[in-house]
Amino acid sequence: MMLSCLSSQRLILAGALAVQLGAGCGVPAPTEDVLSVRGSFNGPTGLVDVDFSDGGSRGEWWPCDGRLTAQACVGDAHVNVFLGLPVFRELSELGGDRCVFDGVASGAFEILERKFDNNQDAKVPDDVSAFVLVGSDADGDGFVETNDGDETVAAGRILSGDITLFSLTGFDAPLALHLVGSTDAGTSIDVTFLGPMTVPAVVPALEGPDTCE
Repeated sequence: MMLSCLSSQRLILAGALAVQLGAGCGVPAPTEDVLSVRGSFNGPTGLVDVDFSDGGSRGEWWPCDGRLTAQACVGDAHVNVFLGLPVFRELSELGGDRCVFDGVASGAFEILERKFDNNQDAKVPDDVSAFVLVGSDADGDGFVETNDGDETVAAGRILSGDITLFSLTGFDAPLALHLVGSTDAGTSIDVTFLGPMTVPAVVPALEGPDTCE
């Protein structure tokens, strides 16, 4: 089914957006809003190839995690990339508050912010965990069942990878990054994101297929 050489230099200020260019491997910072995901992941009936790109990108910072998604879908399934605590091994661990102590969070945002401020690439899984979920909440219960073919097209964990951070200047500022690595299906993964980020008061339920555009 078809559905790193990342040492960076901070080079440009485009308006309020701080960007970088990947040095040595020809990876430019994205200049337009985009979520691009290319790789192969496990599906309910076997390996699924995902080749997705959409300009309606957007994301959310949760207390310990981040979600990157887009308006368009693969069929009736949303394409989601999640960044979480480095100890996470399952999608079900996302969305909690285990990184919050005395009201102060130390989650994926804070980890990546330190990397960006120090002009460093982030490592998966040493610094953060990363997952891909191509699915939608078809029954409206707030969750996407990964073993349900009606809700999940493909899902997987990124076992190892490098994240170049082009822009990360605040919770509600645009995020721009490029991730390359390998998945738990034994295949390569390439993710590019540039888009607005929000901080919802609570972790939102994942969208259903009726919100696909």
